[in-house]
Amino acid sequence: MYSEAYKQVKDTSSAGLLWRRLAKAVPIAFGITLAIFAICALLLTYTGLPEESIPAIAIVTAVISVMAGGIIASRGVSGKGYLTGAAVGIIYVLLLYIFSCLFAGDMFFNSYILILLAIGLFGGAAGGILGINLSAGKKRY
Repeated sequence: MYSEAYKQVKDTSSAGLLWRRLAKAVPIAFGITLAIFAICALLLTYTGLPEESIPAIAIVTAVISVMAGGIIASRGVSGKGYLTGAAVGIIYVLLLYIFSCLFAGDMFFNSYILILLAIGLFGGAAGGILGINLSAGKKRY
């Protein structure tokens, strides 16, 4: 009986489970980003929403996406959800940077990248904390 419980605890704390959670959460975060960008593109096209609002929309979208990814990745984790969420945020930002460089055709580095890194780190950590607390609320004592 104790050996089965030990195996179960050992399996849930493995690094493989973390990578599976990250592999699930990061694409969902990008899906949320695409959905929000599609809605905002429609709003920019068919309403009077000014184009000057695009940088603010991009930042708010990144915050929402990274927090959602952090929540998804850390639900069911027993502790350190902030690290799981921060990992989602950093991976999200790094992939976003790589895709941006590929489509832009050159490497660039400016203050916007640093802002996105901070958003990824802190937004993901906040999402991870929320995810732990949301999953803890479902437990009955």
